[in-house]
Amino acid sequence: MHIDHIQGLGFFKPIFDPKKEVHIWGPISSSHSLQYRLNRYLSPPLFPVHFRDLAYKIHLHEISQSDFKIGELNINSRYVNHPGPTVGYRISNSRSAFAYIPDHEPFLGNQGWDMDKRWISGIELAQNADLLIHDSQYSEEEYSKRIGWGHCSINHASKFASIAEVKKLLLFHHDPNHTDQQLEVMFNDFMKDKDFKFDVDLAVEGSVFELQ
Repeated sequence: MHIDHIQGLGFFKPIFDPKKEVHIWGPISSSHSLQYRLNRYLSPPLFPVHFRDLAYKIHLHEISQSDFKIGELNINSRYVNHPGPTVGYRISNSRSAFAYIPDHEPFLGNQGWDMDKRWISGIELAQNADLLIHDSQYSEEEYSKRIGWGHCSINHASKFASIAEVKKLLLFHHDPNHTDQQLEVMFNDFMKDKDFKFDVDLAVEGSVFELQ
């Protein structure tokens, strides 16, 4: 579990509220438990508060290729292509499906897009989703210098969404070096000559999407 995946956890207000019950799902590792990995981050010198001292009820769930339910929702998790154990999620009920794939590089470079889609990393999670939130960290030029780092270009994210036949793609995992203005320019330039069969937009903090 890379620190960049969990660095916001120490600033998540409910974990300091003794009235709250918090559940955390994370990928199984062959080397260390989820508890051990979180302890290493939430402790000095990386963080001033020890994980064990947080005043809340915590439930840790280690998952891999998992299928489970929370209320009426079906949750499917699958490993996706990214350095280190990383999972994406599909959350669905009888009416709609939402896919969340935050750290994902379907292929190394531009090879493989014409293969049987059943072999494409993450496709099972995204197939026919009403909403797909997907990694799109780089421009195509930036990606060409970062092949194998485990993240997508905007172009690759849209190709993946097209193959999965989703209804809406929300591009996120924006590069921290990109300003809002740069993101808008990148997105507008990318969309100039595109005519997708699905909606595409940039993720913006505070956005709300209603599914059936």
